Amino acid sequence: MLRIHLKLLSVALWGASVAGCEAPAPAGSDPQSESSVQGSNQPTPPAAPGPSGVSGPSAAEPGRSETSPGAAGALPLSGEMPGGTTGGTAMAGTQDPGATAPVDTSLKLIPPNDPSISYWGRVDLTDPAVATYSAPAVTVSLRFRGESISVLLGDEFRYGSERSFHDVLVDGQRGTVIAVQSGTEKYALASGLGPGEHSVSLVKRTQAQLGKALFRGFEIAGEALPPAPAPSLAIEFIGDSITAGEGVEAANGSAECAQNAQGQPGGWGQPFHNADLSYAVVAARALNAEYQLTAASGIGLLRNYSSMYDARTMPQVYDLMFVEEMASIPWDHARYTPDVVVVALGTNDFSGGDAPADTPRPKMDVGTYTEAYVTFVSKLRGLYPEAEIFALTSQLLSDGFPDASYRSATDLQTALTNVAQRFNAQGDGKVHAFQTLRVSGLGCSGHPNVQQSEQLGQQLAAEIRSVLGL
Repeated sequence: MLRIHLKLLSVALWGASVAGCEAPAPAGSDPQSESSVQGSNQPTPPAAPGPSGVSGPSAAEPGRSETSPGAAGALPLSGEMPGGTTGGTAMAGTQDPGATAPVDTSLKLIPPNDPSISYWGRVDLTDPAVATYSAPAVTVSLRFRGESISVLLGDEFRYGSERSFHDVLVDGQRGTVIAVQSGTEKYALASGLGPGEHSVSLVKRTQAQLGKALFRGFEIAGEALPPAPAPSLAIEFIGDSITAGEGVEAANGSAECAQNAQGQPGGWGQPFHNADLSYAVVAARALNAEYQLTAASGIGLLRNYSSMYDARTMPQVYDLMFVEEMASIPWDHARYTPDVVVVALGTNDFSGGDAPADTPRPKMDVGTYTEAYVTFVSKLRGLYPEAEIFALTSQLLSDGFPDASYRSATDLQTALTNVAQRFNAQGDGKVHAFQTLRVSGLGCSGHPNVQQSEQLGQQLAAEIRSVLGL
């Protein structure tokens, strides 16, 4: 019988979300800008952090990832899991060509550099004994035949208090959440597995600013199998906390949204962040696409929500392996070549930010923003000559906030329309301005919750499908 092991979370991770009514934002928060958190080599930040950098993609082979998480390509939509199963149906006992052959069920360590393991996301494999990553939604996967599997997983425990959280999927079943514990090196994922092929995927829920995860391999009672072929479509999402899935699993204003990484009061809902349920991953799974997220709370294209901790914007950190670090090793863009690039920036640029009410920061100028966006898209075009590039409006911005003189949503839409028209007029018809749905976020600090992220992701998937003729 299949047994999935729940590990080390003393708090309820599946926070209730309020459908149909909007909870007020916590005092001092901006309901239409993302809450900002910081990640750089700084002293421990206050409980309500400020903006930062981001982290996204990686792949095992130059040009494109050659392997994919799960037994049958991309981690699919909610309800459809690796291995191509739906509705949470386990694959235990599924027969494959080698299922009748004897399986050596002695314990074996599958180290991080083993070719059986596949990675999605910006992953540092410099040390063959440790795969290091900080980006949200980094995914580590293995296919195998055998009886049980555990993972060797550590953390840098940033600031001495933060830690990473991972979703675990075994044979198409989602349910286990690992909150890495100091002093614990091995976490049992499943045991009592039946004959046949099995698959395991770890998906990093938490953002780059909360620190690096240290993956040291899988331990299996069985035999590793080659990874499944990569999906035919690859997408990179470049964005902020909305893209990173901040606060999706708890209701805005709830006690859960004030928990820290240890499940105690004094945080910003870290246990309820989940990039695995963000609109970006929803869209990618709907398209059966490989995905990589380059996203972090508070970040903007030209300015961040706050400059208190790390004023670097997305163009300044995009070339880094660990965008939350001031002195990161570089990221090699040749390791991942997306067919589609989704840029979802602007919420923080056009928001009022965290400036004091008596000294508000200047409104973002549409012309200045347009030119900065053109420069960034030109960089992306140089890196990915054939990619379809989608410039998304904000899901949260609205006109008339923080006062009636602001036209934030309209101004961002105007700028993105100008950007697309500029490239189209120059013969580049693969740059698109896309007006996404606007929602009143029901998740922590006014972010979209699970249901809203699903809606936003499905809308985006439909647009990508239409443009690509899928």
